[in-house]
Amino acid sequence: MGEAVVAYVVDWRPCGSTDGTVALRQCLRLVEGNVWQFECDLPGAESDPLEVQLAAWTLTTVARWPDRMPPATGTLKPGDPTVWEAFVTFAPFALDGSVWTHGDGHPVVSFSDQGTSIVVRLDSDQAQRLSDLVAPAQLVPANEWDRRPRQDRA
Repeated sequence: MGEAVVAYVVDWRPCGSTDGTVALRQCLRLVEGNVWQFECDLPGAESDPLEVQLAAWTLTTVARWPDRMPPATGTLKPGDPTVWEAFVTFAPFALDGSVWTHGDGHPVVSFSDQGTSIVVRLDSDQAQRLSDLVAPAQLVPANEWDRRPRQDRA
């Protein structure tokens, strides 16, 4: 990402979704080729769909803090496609998490509250590609999001 990046809030509500699962996974897929490290917490997944439970188990096996409450992956490096796939699957169920690429040290994807809050930092090409995936009304510059009346924000 040589050009300037802009922080965007991904507002998944206009698409009629009940949560940000699809939008968050699209954000993660957009940056996956450039991931330097990633992390998330691992709250209990017992009542989640089976694929999410299996992803949580996979992440727990490589977690740096499996005994913390809630458990957490700690910072993981890419390399094992099974672990990355588990992360993408589980991310919308995490309380919070982040993904970094090489750059200024700020996360390119930050998420919290089980996929209901998603912030991305993208260059113009990435922003266009994500807009094509999630619809332009869903990608709101963070500085504009902060100025919206509270009832218009997630």
